[in-house]
Amino acid sequence: MDESILQGLKSQFQKHRIVFWYDAKKEMREQFDNLELDGIEKIEINNDEFSIKYRILRKESEQKFLIYNFGPEPERFTDNWLLDVQLSHGKFRTDQIQIWLNELGLGPHFSDTLESHQAFFRSSKRRSDLKSILTDKEDEISLKNKMLLVAPGSKQNIEGVVASLLSELKNNEDNTFRLLKKCNLEEHLWNQFNRLYGYKVESPSISDFAIQLFKSCYMRKQNLDAELNAEAVILMDRWKNDRNNQKVFEHFSNEYQNILEIDNKINEVDFRSLIEIDYFEAIDLYIITTIIEELSKKTISHKDVNSIIRNRFNTHWYDKFKEVYESVLYASEFFHEISSMSLGMTDFEDALKIYPKSWFKIDQLYRKFIFHYKKSSQPTLLSEIAEMIENKYENDFLLRLNDAWQNQLGSI
Repeated sequence: MDESILQGLKSQFQKHRIVFWYDAKKEMREQFDNLELDGIEKIEINNDEFSIKYRILRKESEQKFLIYNFGPEPERFTDNWLLDVQLSHGKFRTDQIQIWLNELGLGPHFSDTLESHQAFFRSSKRRSDLKSILTDKEDEISLKNKMLLVAPGSKQNIEGVVASLLSELKNNEDNTFRLLKKCNLEEHLWNQFNRLYGYKVESPSISDFAIQLFKSCYMRKQNLDAELNAEAVILMDRWKNDRNNQKVFEHFSNEYQNILEIDNKINEVDFRSLIEIDYFEAIDLYIITTIIEELSKKTISHKDVNSIIRNRFNTHWYDKFKEVYESVLYASEFFHEISSMSLGMTDFEDALKIYPKSWFKIDQLYRKFIFHYKKSSQPTLLSEIAEMIENKYENDFLLRLNDAWQNQLGSI
């Protein structure tokens, strides 16, 4: 017994008590004869329509029936004596499209959709996966949307399809896209990209969409006009924050950073407008170098430095620059403390009391800076601030404290 026929009939009987089966090509006799369905009575039409009608509507009105006709359905309605029963119940046909419709529990108005995407439905696994997520409220668009998910085996939504396409793009593969094209879903894919993300170009491609995604999200996060819409930003953030996609994201981030010339263009932007953005590694470098410059000019407060760095905690590249950020943070706190600290002392005992309450912070912050500075392995990036720390520590702390201490020793 053909499993697809069996499943199609079962699907029909889930919705109807009576199902008609017209064997138009007269090739299903053996299938019908061998068919066994629990609780289903089989009847073959043999010029006995009135007796069949009496049996199924009056005599056994609760019983389920499969009514088989060895041949096509009568061409004229007036010749079909069971038409009224048929119209109020189910009809099962055995052409391939109808078998798939029956198996999936879809109505005849989906015939054209299945006809246009036969390559998709030839896979029993795809049909099974599709059936598991279908509802009784599908329309042509929603059906195609679910086909779009099932074809590449996505367990998510359209974002899962995008992730698959981008992952294969990184690896110079196109298995998912070729499958979608084979299943005649390519046009629907681009329609969805247009509807959801505003991606509409004359010759769409996955590589072009990817670069537009990075560029548009970078622009939109700065409240600038962009080709893709706000939904693209949501897509981007969810995609890059998924651990499974991190290597793919970093690959394209590095590639598109060069193509989009982010390193050069970023210097024209106020670094404060980039605090929440982490699409490119260059952003972190720019933020760090700018903070260092402002610390050297004394144009940024420790409170602002602390706030900026704390806001970078959950950004993508933070772990790579963690030690650098920590170094800058402790340097900022060091400058803040030393600028407001008094190194005066009245006597020897006074000095011993002040150090554990106040002066020790300078030593502590200096050592914390040195610790993270060495761990950072970024001597060039931090060289300017490291030199500032050393000068401040030696001249404004150690030298002054030593002079004050010598004065006290001299008075003993």
